Amino acid sequence: MRSSTGYTVLPLVYDRWQKTYGKDYSSLILPRLLGTIRGLRLRPGTLLDLACGTGSLAIMLARRGWNVWGIDASEGMIAAANAKRHLARSRIEFLRQDMRRFRLPEKVDLVALQ
Repeated sequence: MRSSTGYTVLPLVYDRWQKTYGKDYSSLILPRLLGTIRGLRLRPGTLLDLACGTGSLAIMLARRGWNVWGIDASEGMIAAANAKRHLARSRIEFLRQDMRRFRLPEKVDLVALQ
């Protein structure tokens, strides 16, 4: 897996850039995702955040009781996600893998792709 130049710089500014729109994208889609989860009557279980970026959505869902895996192809995004995970004290596993072919050590109940 190779990383493009953009993905070397983007993880460093991604969260700040997202906030220039008022709210980051994860905060905007979280209510819709939670509404769908409620509508399907799903209880917190295991969840994969595919293309997790800097991990914002994964952390929000972990705080709501989900056991979360996050996958992203960018080494920088995974590093940023891990730094935020430690600050948030959330139990989340972030893995650098290609979303076209990835492996998790367990099955998940739900996959979120943003």
